[in-house]
Amino acid sequence: MPVPKWLVVARNEYRIRINRIRSIRSYFPYLVIGLLAVYVMFIAPALFSFSSMISLLFFLSKVAVAMVPIIMFFFYLILLPITYTARATSSTLWIYVDLHVVCNLSNTEVCG
Repeated sequence: MPVPKWLVVARNEYRIRINRIRSIRSYFPYLVIGLLAVYVMFIAPALFSFSSMISLLFFLSKVAVAMVPIIMFFFYLILLPITYTARATSSTLWIYVDLHVVCNLSNTEVCG
């Protein structure tokens, strides 16, 4: 059974991409999988635990109560342009869809 063309292309592409690290090409995939496993098992949980502890301490402090209006103001400033854009796009889209349906139903030359 011949080897599929996509496998030949993928193998050659892999060799081209890692040509700079030819000395570790034989064990490079195992090295990447090992580093990924170390990250998933140790580093990511430690970072999550650290950041969750900091965020918990922040939310339980009095500073968070003072920052809520500031955060809501910035949230409003971000949300306002998105709302106006969505409102304008939505009405234009519905006008286009309605016109398209009417033109398809009437089969007139006016609709272009």
